[in-house]
Amino acid sequence: MYSRKHDSTNGANSVSDGSTIRPRKRLRLIDNEAQDLDEQCSSEDRVRNGDPATRSAFPQFMQLPPELRQHIWCFYCPDLSGKPRVLEFTLKKHEAIRDRLDKYSLAIDPTVISQTKSLRAVFSTHRDSRSIAARVFPDALALDMGSRRAIVRFRKEKDVVCMTDLISDVNYIPPNFATEVQNLAVEQVQDLSEENVYYDETIMEVIPAIKGMFPNLKSLYGLWLVQVASGFKPADRWWRKFINEYTVETYDRETGIGKDTRSLFSWPDLDAHPQAAQWMVAPTLCSFEEMEELGLKIWTMLKYEMDDSYPPFGWNPLSNNAGHAQGSSNS
Repeated sequence: MYSRKHDSTNGANSVSDGSTIRPRKRLRLIDNEAQDLDEQCSSEDRVRNGDPATRSAFPQFMQLPPELRQHIWCFYCPDLSGKPRVLEFTLKKHEAIRDRLDKYSLAIDPTVISQTKSLRAVFSTHRDSRSIAARVFPDALALDMGSRRAIVRFRKEKDVVCMTDLISDVNYIPPNFATEVQNLAVEQVQDLSEENVYYDETIMEVIPAIKGMFPNLKSLYGLWLVQVASGFKPADRWWRKFINEYTVETYDRETGIGKDTRSLFSWPDLDAHPQAAQWMVAPTLCSFEEMEELGLKIWTMLKYEMDDSYPPFGWNPLSNNAGHAQGSSNS
């Protein structure tokens, strides 16, 4: 079994084993539904009437050709390219509640607030921009956040829902959320009744429980956290075309996490290059025969964590050392 801690050989500190949830300031995600039509019309009227608050507006934007408008929106919001994303959700524990069934809930990770900022703006500007975004992200993940209902737009066929901790024997995930998840990444699974924690290859023991929680699940990724030293930039490697990459950058002033962060997720591209994943030597959780028997694609996802730089890009899926960070970008 592989160790759950991965160190960079350049002296980076080891990653926490994930058994303790890091305290973070929780912020409510703004509902990304578009404005009502009457609000849009009044806003456009203010622009035409020369309202000082809207002098920086560009009312002629809608007169541009549709292709140009879409290109501008894609430049403003790169996620509109349709590439797979990773959306993180966290396990929230309510210490004041004694009932075990009500003590846990699912919360939106503060990183989602930063990474969806531009997309939420596209959804809320006007009907034209909303239609463009809705074509790319037709699905929604909904959570009750106190007095508000938070909605995260996504594309369930491609986007991966990521959870560092998952409890298998407590029903705390809303059914309308769970049924939307087709791609899931998990670092560890807890069974409170048996007081067990499953990770790496042992996650295979709780696959039936995971499938029961997410009935439409098609792909499961075992999440490996890799802490890397700063000062490196990603180098082009021929094998990168066979994997998905998604970078998440957050800023303290927006999330309240306490610092700016940057993470890079890497996982096999099972849609464009399904055959390539079969000869990658990256850590696998089970055999191909077991995948067919379970009716589930089970692979590895790496999450490189750094403070202010890109990782050394040490995951070579063809190497025998796959799954462990390298201390040099030349690896």
